Amino acid sequence: MTEQEFYQELLAELDRAAESDKQLASLLEKIQSGQADFADSAAYWQKFSALIGSVLSQNAVSPGSGLNEEVSYLMLKNSHMRAFEIMSMVQKALDQKQNIHINPINPKFPEERARQAAHSLEDTTVSQEVIQRRAENAIANIANTFHDDYIQENANFRQKAGLKCHVSRTGASKCCAWCAEVAGRYSVGSEPADFWRRHDNCTCKISYENQRVRQQLSGNGKGWAVTSEIQRRRAQAVQYKPTVLTPEQAQTLEQQNLSRFRGLTIAGKTDIIKLVINLFDKSDPIYLDTFSIEEEPGFKDIYLHGSPSSVQIIRDGKPVNLTPKEFVEVLKERGYKGGDIRLASCSTGKGENSFAQQLSKELNAKVKAPTDDVYFAPDEGVLFVGSPYANTGYWRIFENGVEIK
Repeated sequence: MTEQEFYQELLAELDRAAESDKQLASLLEKIQSGQADFADSAAYWQKFSALIGSVLSQNAVSPGSGLNEEVSYLMLKNSHMRAFEIMSMVQKALDQKQNIHINPINPKFPEERARQAAHSLEDTTVSQEVIQRRAENAIANIANTFHDDYIQENANFRQKAGLKCHVSRTGASKCCAWCAEVAGRYSVGSEPADFWRRHDNCTCKISYENQRVRQQLSGNGKGWAVTSEIQRRRAQAVQYKPTVLTPEQAQTLEQQNLSRFRGLTIAGKTDIIKLVINLFDKSDPIYLDTFSIEEEPGFKDIYLHGSPSSVQIIRDGKPVNLTPKEFVEVLKERGYKGGDIRLASCSTGKGENSFAQQLSKELNAKVKAPTDDVYFAPDEGVLFVGSPYANTGYWRIFENGVEIK
């Protein structure tokens, strides 16, 4: 029997085994119908990889002929292609639901590792039992990593392209201590160093999700660069240096802003902008966005940069961090005469004894504040906490130093 004949025979046996497996058939139907996620593809591919190892193990011949090596290598090449087909079906279905148009990336085939594992099946110094065990465990483990390689490659690419991506690793209910230590859900780039590693017979499932953010596309017609709106704003924030305006320049800019946002006014008072206190510097790129944000009934909006322990304003061209007590004086200077406020300021409601919690005691009023970064979506007129287009953080409300919601 030639190598190709042996390979085709084992390939047919693998297909028959996969078709007769009810769990695989059910998962494949879910994938092909566009209803699956990457947890489903992980479950499918893990079982399919085990079948590859099982078929090779049961058909391993005595070492020395070269058949084991070449056929195992060809089976791994074939499974690499199949993994991409399965993952692409899942990816495209998920992307369609989010209106994302990024082609899936096929990771590079691990040539050296595949050759090394296949060559180990020709070792004449070990027993046939060892060869069969190598065929079942080592080959199946390599095949299983094709799913992981796809997740890693595409999650990293999409994160760089501006999508917000998270990777997850989940083990069985009684997984080993090593797997338990690296299991969890992480934003791409923050996962532990050993997150992507596997030991023999590892049953952990690795998956990812990506989330669409507002994007700008720029290109020359041959290729497109994707820059998320959030990346752009963060870059602006890092590079941001306040522009010191003269009183005359500030008044002119204010009138321009009033004219631009004439439609966002209080009914019957066509020249008065909504009742907010905007403490962003007028040269800050976020300054104008605030005027498009819908007010929340019962709260006066306060806009400025912040952290869990302080807020920041620009004074004489320099950033100044304020304590809750100092901030009260600034609010009074800007016309605050009491009442409940929504503090649209990053992370001011985060943790114990947060800035917002302390401020509620100083103001003797309700203070609503976010636990994470605040993102402005002026076109939609809304604020998001923790992630653009999805509230992964949340708002807290404090009254007289006590959380009431």
